[in-house]
Amino acid sequence: MVLPIKYMADLMRGTLTDLPANIGLSFTVVGAWFVGTFILTYFMVRRRN
Repeated sequence: MVLPIKYMADLMRGTLTDLPANIGLSFTVVGAWFVGTFILTYFMVRRRN
């Protein structure tokens, strides 16, 4: 339930059409994945140098 694929699809569905979708939850989950992977990537690149 925390993988971003479903929530990305809900974001597309909710922003492009008038179908009901929980946009706030979708933005939160996708944003958390973005921040988490950005931080992980930053530390891995910094460690490599």
